[in-house]
Amino acid sequence: MRPIANYTNVFFDANSTYAFDALNEKEYILDILEQLHEQLGKNFDDFCFIVFSANGEGHIPTSADREFPGKKKILFYLSDESGKTATELKGDFHCIFKSYLPYLGDPNIYPFPLGHMNDIRFEPAEIKNVNARTINAFFSGNLNINRIGLYKQFNPSRIPIFLLKQLIKIPFIKKGLVKNQRKELITDSFINFTSGFKQGLSKDEYKQYLLNSKIVFCPKGFISAETFRHLEAMSAGCIVISEKLPQTSLYKDSPIIQVNDWQTAIAITRNLLKNNNELEVLQQRTLEFWRKNYSAAAVAKYITMHL
Repeated sequence: MRPIANYTNVFFDANSTYAFDALNEKEYILDILEQLHEQLGKNFDDFCFIVFSANGEGHIPTSADREFPGKKKILFYLSDESGKTATELKGDFHCIFKSYLPYLGDPNIYPFPLGHMNDIRFEPAEIKNVNARTINAFFSGNLNINRIGLYKQFNPSRIPIFLLKQLIKIPFIKKGLVKNQRKELITDSFINFTSGFKQGLSKDEYKQYLLNSKIVFCPKGFISAETFRHLEAMSAGCIVISEKLPQTSLYKDSPIIQVNDWQTAIAITRNLLKNNNELEVLQQRTLEFWRKNYSAAAVAKYITMHL
């Protein structure tokens, strides 16, 4: 257990999979803690906040068995894409806020937004009107097994899906597959599948593409339908089209367009691009929803409400 930042009651659990400084969402967590400190005031010290990062089975926070006299323990459980509900820990903490929660379960376990990766932030002055943007549809990311449905929409290959799932496991074949993509399917789009994780755009390039894109496709990651891309795109003022997301309070009444398949997503995209007014309405709904639900101030307010 080591303290985080200058707080005396915020710790990073020693049994975490990753180091705190290695977390993709480190900045987001620090911003939330700062907002919590501001919103709770002197009551902030009534709690012990513990950040725990674990990516699978066999990792139990050391803080589960540790007492902090006079303080209520609050756990932020990050990184676990497996979709565990953490019910085995519910008796050890006053509240648990867990990312990748598959559904609403026990009363003291609440879904926690993924936030954004470090350095992917946007100032209000950077956000352009959706109809002033030049990229109609955007995606850039690794071609994993869960993204073959989207890949097939932009690739003229007649290779069946069952065979593609095997071929992308062979590195030199995968490199060839990602080179041949049908960009004309949606005019003025940027669709870029890569052959490996973090082998595409730099962070600065990625930010600029988000700021200049009208619609962003958010396919599944390696395991979960939830990705950092969802909230990053929303905060940049993009309209998000996604596969089905967990039925938790995080996405209730969300303007994210959720589809069962990417063929439907392409049809929706084409129709949206014909309607400038609808695009602007969706952009404003998206930015407002992000501000009220996913910004650091909004998440701190959400946490405080449950404490």
